[in-house]
Amino acid sequence: MASAGLSLGSIPDIKMKHLEKIDSVYKITVYENSNDEYYSFCTPECAIYIDEYIKYRQRNGENITSESYIIRNDFNVYEPLSLRVKARGISKHTIGEIIAKLLLKSGTRLVRQVYLTHGLRKFFINQLIESDVKTEHRWLLEGHKLKGNDPYYVRISKKGLLEQYQKGIDNLTIDPANRLQRKVETLTIEKSRLDKIEDKMRRIEKMYR
Repeated sequence: MASAGLSLGSIPDIKMKHLEKIDSVYKITVYENSNDEYYSFCTPECAIYIDEYIKYRQRNGENITSESYIIRNDFNVYEPLSLRVKARGISKHTIGEIIAKLLLKSGTRLVRQVYLTHGLRKFFINQLIESDVKTEHRWLLEGHKLKGNDPYYVRISKKGLLEQYQKGIDNLTIDPANRLQRKVETLTIEKSRLDKIEDKMRRIEKMYR
């Protein structure tokens, strides 16, 4: 919810087939085959946790297919394999309870100013605003329709939407270590680009000596 801006009610129906890996992020299709269908993205940090969670389920015997739910019912690793592999989706009520318990355990839920799960979506929206994501792109990432005549005149591609989302990745990344890692990767890429330019300039200089 904090990474992709998904509403609580949309999460129980999301399956593996609704995820598409694009570089280090996932494109997530929401409310597929409905009038409300849209897609958003999740951060590389979130994508890593999704991958680890799926691998964990596979290690415990579950056969992951395109129809597998992204979040399944809880299971006991000490249960017989025949019970562990009987995966089913969970309700939004259960997800809400899990989040509430985690907040209570962490001690961060001190003032109930924002509805628990809506607060995560609000965080997503605010971080996109802080990252100067274009308004029309932000609306689409939130699952809203473009306003007025925009749907008829504005055509936003998947590439364009992803590029705008990427502007907010650092602000949407929770763990400071992951933010630092992204900065290191960005600087490494930039250094590589500058090295290539410098090498090209040296070759040109040699040609005219």
